[in-house]
Amino acid sequence: MRKWYDEQATIDLAKQTGEARAYVFSVSSETDPERLVAQVGKTFEQAKEWERKTLQQKFGDNLNIRLAFKEGDKLEFKPHTTFEIVKRLQPWSLRRSSADVKGGVFEDFLGKTFRDDLGQYFTPTPVINLMVGILQPTVNDFIGDPACGSARMLTHALDYVRKQEFTGAVAANGGNAEGINPEEPTPDFVRFRDNQLFGAEYAPNVMHVARVNTLMNGAQYADLKIMDSLAPLASITGGVMEGLPNNPGFYPNGLTMILTNPPFGSKVTNERVLKDLAERNGVSKLNGKISKSLPQEVVFVNRCLEFLAPGGKLAIVLPDGVLANSSMQDIRDWILRLARIIAVVSLPIETFTPYGAGVKASVLFLQKRNSLVSDEQVLSDDYKVFVAQIQDIGYDATGRLNGLESDAPLPPDVVEGIGDFRKFFENSDS
Repeated sequence: MRKWYDEQATIDLAKQTGEARAYVFSVSSETDPERLVAQVGKTFEQAKEWERKTLQQKFGDNLNIRLAFKEGDKLEFKPHTTFEIVKRLQPWSLRRSSADVKGGVFEDFLGKTFRDDLGQYFTPTPVINLMVGILQPTVNDFIGDPACGSARMLTHALDYVRKQEFTGAVAANGGNAEGINPEEPTPDFVRFRDNQLFGAEYAPNVMHVARVNTLMNGAQYADLKIMDSLAPLASITGGVMEGLPNNPGFYPNGLTMILTNPPFGSKVTNERVLKDLAERNGVSKLNGKISKSLPQEVVFVNRCLEFLAPGGKLAIVLPDGVLANSSMQDIRDWILRLARIIAVVSLPIETFTPYGAGVKASVLFLQKRNSLVSDEQVLSDDYKVFVAQIQDIGYDATGRLNGLESDAPLPPDVVEGIGDFRKFFENSDS
């Protein structure tokens, strides 16, 4: 955030006074590390004040749950560490960089911290771009991630919509980009950015990172909450059980699109949670009985479908067992009664191994039905489903690139998969 603010402050000063300003986040062989620490520390205090004033314009004075940095937060880096961080960040413009570049910075600087200290894993950029590229969000979508981690699903969706709006604005201007701000290309985009992005995360330390990430991507007004997304629904919503149009966000029917990579591997055994789901014919009520235990990722599918409005779309990373194991057939039957499958894209085993997880996974794309239907209606349903397998995610199991560095965010296999998906439905009569 400090480097991002340093770039923003330089541009703001030039706009207001015409004065040039040297970047604080720059070093040379003659830089004094002790003095650099003081300069960076001062910039950090200015960045905190800028964030507070910016958020006050929309949310008033009750900001503690929204601030990336609290008033008492201080820098504790040693001079040598500060020098090395600035040296590594110096070549990049965080303000003007795409979500892919900022995501790369997050992976490089925070990946080990997420794995070792926070027990979290990044979703690789190619997977996020695959999910966004297939769902194709627009300014009319209300987008959420109930397991948002560092909020990269949201920032990549934001970047995608920004580019689409800029392209549309240029086309509407006769192909001329002059006078069109690529960061805020249309009023509809600004409305979308400031009001239609929602994230939830259970771990406060991870949410801290999410707030920095959204801020650096221009989405300081994104609605991010520290929240247990699997808690009984009324406790999440404060008893409000109606979503769009009056209550966008994490309410029943409060979102039109969800992109998420929920945690795998553990079981939900909380009686209150399982009973709460069953009361609304949830996945915990199978064969007339309430389950005593369900995989956490399955409960996330249930909760995502509750948050989605009818017709809303979900992209969710799931271990292949949910899609293939015979013991999960009841789960799959339940999903099909509540949603249609848009696509299933299998990911290579190398996808998560550089991040400390060797699970074989796929991305499941669903569209919520208007209501829960019977098994007979599911069997009589006739529609096309796109199925694909990504052979090469762009790197091997050690994280070494298989191709060009410029292709890393969108390797050829992912680009081809997105293109094939679009052609499949363009040529479909359904």
